[in-house]
Amino acid sequence: MTAMHKLSDSKLDIRGKRDTVFAESKNFATPFEFTKNVSEAFDDMALRSIPLYENLHVVLLEWVKRAPIDRVSRIYDIGCATGTGVNYLARYLETPCQFIGLDTSAHMVALAREKTSLLENHKFTFLCQNAYRYSFESCSFVVM
Repeated sequence: MTAMHKLSDSKLDIRGKRDTVFAESKNFATPFEFTKNVSEAFDDMALRSIPLYENLHVVLLEWVKRAPIDRVSRIYDIGCATGTGVNYLARYLETPCQFIGLDTSAHMVALAREKTSLLENHKFTFLCQNAYRYSFESCSFVVM
């Protein structure tokens, strides 16, 4: 795969639920939270609001492919959100490895687990935990 490969060219659908979070409510008095509705629409939000979001994953894969990945490798994704990055890497990395995703939103972690549930070549662990309080082990790559 080359850097010109686009995420949309793969069979990986990351859109999820269409983002209508702020269309449904104009009450901005409460602090923003990653509720279930926000989490379900997160991928669509990211695609529409982060320039070159899809290309980011392609570049990330190119970097990871240059790392010394082997069967005992760990890849951390800090702030894994819905697991889109991990899902994309897992689909294209041939060498089985362990992915550990951390996020402070239980809703995001649940979606990340769901997204990777059918991928069998790697080991996935998603934790609802603050990275500041996590005890990291040595790893081959960290995604943030």
